[in-house]
Amino acid sequence: MEHYTIEIPGLELGVLVGQGAHSVVFRARKGNTQCAVKLPRRQAGLRPEERNAFLREAAIAARVSDNRLPKIYESGVVDDCPFIVMEFMEGVTLAMELGTVRLSSEQACQMGVDIAGALNTLHEKQILHRDVKP
Repeated sequence: MEHYTIEIPGLELGVLVGQGAHSVVFRARKGNTQCAVKLPRRQAGLRPEERNAFLREAAIAARVSDNRLPKIYESGVVDDCPFIVMEFMEGVTLAMELGTVRLSSEQACQMGVDIAGALNTLHEKQILHRDVKP
């Protein structure tokens, strides 16, 4: 993965906390508030349609309200690199959780219901999450 040198006014990027097929997410700080910043995997050389799709994602996600999904605070472009600033949701990934404990049937069912509920909220807004992973 390439090195990220982007400077977003008012934000201090921290450590990498997640990555998908097309984007990376960093922990960040905006004043006294912790947040997350999503950036495209490739900081340079994005085609206009890729940049526009990234910003369209932010606009669509900002319309979704569900306590299981992060709130979108802002989005924009700096040095031709789009970004999304969102709520930082504290916790561990499902993969990390499954690596440390064995879930009871009830816990596994509740997690499945929560994940399906969050995805259903997205689907109701015509959003298809194409990078779900543990």
